[in-house]
Amino acid sequence: MPGSFKGNDVSFLVSLRHIRAVCLTGSCLATLLAPHLATAQSATNDLRRGAESSSVVTEQGALTDDGGVGDPQRVNAAYQPKGIAVGNYILFPLVDLSETYNSNIYATQQKAKSDFITRIAPEIWARSQFADDQLNFLGRLEQSYYKTFNHDSHLDATLHSDGLYHISRDTQFSGSVDATQAYEDRGSPDDQGGLEPVRTRNIGGQAALQQQLGRFTVSGSLAGGVHDFHDVPRTDGGVIDEDDRDRSDFTVTGRTAYELYPGYAAVGQASFNKVMYDQKVDDDGFKRSSQGYRLETGVGVDLTQLIRGDFLIGYLHQNIDDPRFKDPSGLAVKVAFNWTPDRMTVVVPSLERSLQETTLSRSSQIVHSGGGVLVRRELQRNVVVTFSSYIYNDDFEGSGRQDWTYDNRLRAIWSLAPEYYIGAEIGYRRRYSSVENAAFSQQVGLLRFGLRV
Repeated sequence: MPGSFKGNDVSFLVSLRHIRAVCLTGSCLATLLAPHLATAQSATNDLRRGAESSSVVTEQGALTDDGGVGDPQRVNAAYQPKGIAVGNYILFPLVDLSETYNSNIYATQQKAKSDFITRIAPEIWARSQFADDQLNFLGRLEQSYYKTFNHDSHLDATLHSDGLYHISRDTQFSGSVDATQAYEDRGSPDDQGGLEPVRTRNIGGQAALQQQLGRFTVSGSLAGGVHDFHDVPRTDGGVIDEDDRDRSDFTVTGRTAYELYPGYAAVGQASFNKVMYDQKVDDDGFKRSSQGYRLETGVGVDLTQLIRGDFLIGYLHQNIDDPRFKDPSGLAVKVAFNWTPDRMTVVVPSLERSLQETTLSRSSQIVHSGGGVLVRRELQRNVVVTFSSYIYNDDFEGSGRQDWTYDNRLRAIWSLAPEYYIGAEIGYRRRYSSVENAAFSQQVGLLRFGLRV
């Protein structure tokens, strides 16, 4: 059956159960360490957003879910399900069904092939009801069935846990753990056109400690991950070896903010990273492991009812182990903030310049620069519309390749009742490239239906 579970998928889900068991153990420890957590939040609050009064205005960052997975939670609280109370948790089960038309599923410049994709995505979210601190869990599966080109049918899976613990009034600890199975987008520059999309499995986490010292806020974090890429069959019967891409990485970040006056802070941030490829020398004879740093300074703004975000600029550098590669370096930019001109609208401009990994021949890394805007509007209490438009430039350091990508999307969600919703999306993506046959255009149309408790 197209897109059915495979043996490796089952083994992965078994491993995810072990990870979830560790997270549940952490929940027990948190309960032992924090007996004061027994007080529950008011049942009138939407537990997915705490006590926030508006789903649109008080979003922490619209860019964290540009794909629209969380759209059903953005309508008014009156159209949200009540969930199922289990001890100190509220469970929110959901099944999201969608039908998508993609005009160019393989993201090719010529002889584009279109198809219809049916997606079934069950999930369950366990949101804690503790008075101050949090320990939350999410499990999600997403099965995609391609009607014609069923070799691309696949199963995505996610297990996620995040928590927040207040050691004292001025000191807090936070962290998260993720385990995912995902399939590489056919439009990825690293996609080699195999018979199937490349399956990736990733385990990662982060931990952060924040301390308030008068007007100073000092924080430090450690993040890391392990990334595995599965070999895929060729159309001619051979196998594409993806082992060169297997790697692990970690990043240490320190941040200091000084409150100039309420709502505005001067910010300084430094991060150091190390990327370690499993194969010291890849099949082309290159050493791709690296280490680098990123230094930034700027302004942080937190005017809850108007603007929240960072405006940072600085310098980045990455030292590649192989001396034949040019070390990427230069301007670092990160601008992302929520602007709420009224209680029904959020506007999210963004601008960034960062580095991304690649194993394309003769390219050390991708210097990724991009910007755009997302606008989300609450038309009615149960209708939310989102428009996004982005432009990206990818400079493949050392190879001379340059890509420009334009991505535009319009999406709507309509909650007919707390227990179900419908939605629709249209999108257009276009890439221009200095490399022959790397450009493509793609149109997407989507209809959604969701059931929840």
